[in-house]
Amino acid sequence: AQSGGAAEDFLSRAQAAVLLYELSGQPEYAIPYRQYGQSYDEDTWYSQAMGWAVTNKILAGDGKTAAAEAPLTRQQLAAALQHWAKRLGAPYQVEERQEMTGVSLWALDAASWAEAAEIMPLMADGSFNGEGRVTGSDLADILVRFSRAIYRDR
Repeated sequence: AQSGGAAEDFLSRAQAAVLLYELSGQPEYAIPYRQYGQSYDEDTWYSQAMGWAVTNKILAGDGKTAAAEAPLTRQQLAAALQHWAKRLGAPYQVEERQEMTGVSLWALDAASWAEAAEIMPLMADGSFNGEGRVTGSDLADILVRFSRAIYRDR
């Protein structure tokens, strides 16, 4: 995946990092992304954004790499948005963890928060579809919902 593309194309983790980084005002970060063991070219279109996202725990890797080119899943996005909300000083905790289908245990709190805050609704079948891939139009809709949820009480 590369930057840009059609609204219905699936996004990579790098594309999501770039968008969140841009929306955050391109803040500086201290720890280089290369610490996560992935081959690193400081001139990639996503290096600054991915460095910021990993350093600030917006996107986590698998302990070996940041998996920048991997597809972005719904549960990864829920976790990223929950971490971003925390950094923004917004409500990010779940009052009551919900029973959910279609989400990995590590992402359950984030998925519960995203669903309860009306940021990421459940699918038509009632599942969260955590392994489902995210398109550009999905992300645009989710970011509008995120903004409404984050700034609702401010």
